[in-house]
Amino acid sequence: MRLFVFIAAFLIFVTYGQEQMQINHRGRFFLRNVNEARKILASGLIRQLEPLGLGFITLPPVGPAANMYRMKWSVPMETVANKSLLEISKRKDLCGNYKTSEYSGFYWKYDLVDAVNDVGKRIFGAKFDPILEKLKSFSSAIETLIFLVWAILTYPKSFPIPENAEIGPSEALYAHRYEMGCAFDDVALCILRDTTANGTLYKEGVACTKCPTYCEFVEQADGTIDEGDLCVPPKPGSAEDAGMKLSAEMKEFEDSSSSPVDIIITILVSLTIIFNTVI
Repeated sequence: MRLFVFIAAFLIFVTYGQEQMQINHRGRFFLRNVNEARKILASGLIRQLEPLGLGFITLPPVGPAANMYRMKWSVPMETVANKSLLEISKRKDLCGNYKTSEYSGFYWKYDLVDAVNDVGKRIFGAKFDPILEKLKSFSSAIETLIFLVWAILTYPKSFPIPENAEIGPSEALYAHRYEMGCAFDDVALCILRDTTANGTLYKEGVACTKCPTYCEFVEQADGTIDEGDLCVPPKPGSAEDAGMKLSAEMKEFEDSSSSPVDIIITILVSLTIIFNTVI
């Protein structure tokens, strides 16, 4: 009997572990494209999009960014995104913003190219057609380029960015953010912590020179190792990680009806965690 119980418990543990280890491959592929876009912004190379023939689309004066983290995958945020898919699927627009007191993000339906085409045509009409055809010719980098064009179309027009601004995929260009989770069905939803760094996307300067952590290193095809353009994201439980979560908690309380006493208690607890982490 004990052997049976042990085997049953072991199988449950293994099954649970496998469920926890399931990888959202489509999400991680998209995350790679987002990081490529962040790298282009951080390095100041976004102007290299000019030769692509984007025509009348004005590229914003973006970058270089000195403190841009490499984005990493967040399973908890993926879970939140999964729970919100049904609500998002009922919206009429092909793409748009997602906002709660704790998270912000963006969504698109069916196909990213179709969603960006919808945004482009709403702004430029039929003139956007040749732009899309031009982008499709860059098949190997189509996802990254499409994401960048979408970000350019929705890029903030003024700074600091207002709290209620709908900036679409530019939500993924805040330098201080380093976690993102996405869920996919007929609609795709990606979310991030709703912290806005006082409405600024990044600190201007040479890429990777103002990292709160340290700069990543990249191995080239010839085996040489060079300093990259993105900062290594904070480790879980580090002072930087605790500070980010504290900012998110304070933002959530500002947007809620929590009592001042609750807010003070939460802040004190969070500060204690940060203090203990530092020492």
